[in-house]
Amino acid sequence: MEFHECLNKIMKEKGVNQAQLCKLSGIATSAMSHYVRGETEPSFSKVIAISRALGVSVDVLAGRSGGDNPSRNEAELVDSFRRCTVFQQNAILHTAKAVSEDETLVPTFFAITDADGNHLTAAYLATLKDGDIGRNTLTIKLGDQLFGAE
Repeated sequence: MEFHECLNKIMKEKGVNQAQLCKLSGIATSAMSHYVRGETEPSFSKVIAISRALGVSVDVLAGRSGGDNPSRNEAELVDSFRRCTVFQQNAILHTAKAVSEDETLVPTFFAITDADGNHLTAAYLATLKDGDIGRNTLTIKLGDQLFGAE
């Protein structure tokens, strides 16, 4: 795959237009236009600037490494997930698995603090069918105790 084809593919995957890429990379609009159309090849320093702006390796940008190019949402999700506690990560992982297996599930999370200052974490899964809420599951964790209702 030619450089400009890889560039256009990654820009599309990342949801970045040419003007945004120029701003992010510091490359002039006219030069970027030539790169995008395949009229000229950028210098190595420009390739590095473009790869950094798009959040991909130079190899991916040059078409030498397919790999999965995560979308902005995926990258943001991974970054947010890494900042969570282990308990939060497990709750997110279990919810994501459930939701990915049943497209009618709609997850909602909320935190509650009782009168003694204890933190309760609640996860609520509602099943939507034809716009109506069907089966509902409520799970509340207080310390190490788990309470659930369906």
